[in-house]
Amino acid sequence: MSGAGTVAESEYPKIAAILALLGGLLVAVVGGVELTAFSSVDPLASQIPGWLGIGLATTGVATGAAIVALSVALRYRPRRYALWGGLVILFAIVSLIVAAGGLFVGFLLAMIAGIAALIWTPSWERPVTVPQEPTPP
Repeated sequence: MSGAGTVAESEYPKIAAILALLGGLLVAVVGGVELTAFSSVDPLASQIPGWLGIGLATTGVATGAAIVALSVALRYRPRRYALWGGLVILFAIVSLIVAAGGLFVGFLLAMIAGIAALIWTPSWERPVTVPQEPTPP
């Protein structure tokens, strides 16, 4: 089925989607490692109470999963790119607190992805310029 929206629908912020996917995966993996570490540590020997560590690590995994889901949204629902980019930035900041930002690299990738999504200008929003014919002298 062809239509006027076909070209525009295949256009999406590629760099933002890829960076958000990589950053989200890194945050989720670091959160998973933290979850494994905190669930196997003796709560009495740890500086952080077990319930707090497990809670932060679980939130880290969920934050990473949210960033990955937003990268998929950037790919398949590009018309709301500004909303997805803003949410990627928000979750990147949360990941810095709860999952060490995916060793800080995941945080940076997600922040760059969110900014790239916000500054992306799709073809359907670019001003149409009509070339002017040169006037004879």
